[in-house]
Amino acid sequence: MFDQFAHPKFLYALALVPVAALLMWGYWHWRQKKVQALGENLKRQWLAAGKGYGVQQAALLLALALMVLALANPQKGMERRRVEVKSSDLVFALDVSQSMWCKDVSPNRLELAKLFIQKTLQATPGNRVGLVLFAGDAFAQVPLTEDYNYLLERLRDAEPQTMSQQGSDIGLALETAVLSFDPEPNASRAIVLLSDGENHESDPEDAAENAYDKGIVVFTVSVGTEGGGVLPVAANVMQPRRDDRGEAIRSKADEALLNATAEAGGGKLFRSAAGDAATEALVGEIKSLPQRALTMRSFSEAASYYQWLLAPALLLLVFGQGFTAWVRRKKAPEKSLLT
Repeated sequence: MFDQFAHPKFLYALALVPVAALLMWGYWHWRQKKVQALGENLKRQWLAAGKGYGVQQAALLLALALMVLALANPQKGMERRRVEVKSSDLVFALDVSQSMWCKDVSPNRLELAKLFIQKTLQATPGNRVGLVLFAGDAFAQVPLTEDYNYLLERLRDAEPQTMSQQGSDIGLALETAVLSFDPEPNASRAIVLLSDGENHESDPEDAAENAYDKGIVVFTVSVGTEGGGVLPVAANVMQPRRDDRGEAIRSKADEALLNATAEAGGGKLFRSAAGDAATEALVGEIKSLPQRALTMRSFSEAASYYQWLLAPALLLLVFGQGFTAWVRRKKAPEKSLLT
């Protein structure tokens, strides 16, 4: 009759039906014994009051069974359709060096970069996304996945102390991000690098150019200000980090380097300080990339029929009560002492 149940675990509740029937049967026999001990007048009234009991309880049991089946949600008529899914592959390369603790932007550079990634993900559903963390070294924290929630969970845990080597190697970050993509591209590919631009190791422009030669566009997001700020010893500590001479260390965003990196990678520079405008601009660039069909996904849909069971269950409850009242009025019209 039905192909499947959406919530089959509810079917275990059908065991309540015979239990309820047994309890009703026990109550009825107990009541009959009590009636036999009454005087003739009261006996007649009790018998009149019990008219229609069997029909009422049968209706109640059937209604209970139908309601349990309705909760299980029977389904029928499987419909299969195919939908062409188009997507891009995006890898976010996030700078988690200690300079990202700088508070020249609120609440600090690292938290602002995380928020930027979160908003970008919200505006670009359906893509495969990955996450690379870097400082003096780099590693793929999240390989390409369609599970946005998983990436966001790992993003929340990204901190400088997760890196074994401090510093800032943007070129290595881009090389690691390139390795996160499939060797054979089946979708447009892009790297979104978020950093303050402080670079102490390799040449990021060469790395971005090599990525672009492989068909991967490189976008950069500047986090921080060119005026910079004092570098704290930790994220939630106001005490400044000091050099060997005892002077507070300052950190400045290098937008010139980030812009040159983006140009070498065929992309653009965006400033996180611009807020939602920068996010919208980046999203527009991502959506303008030529997308390719990843797969043809099959979806199965089934029509639910719980309402066809729930409606008669409610009608049976009403019928049971109405039938009992009708029988009592017909068989015992006189006023009962029990009412």
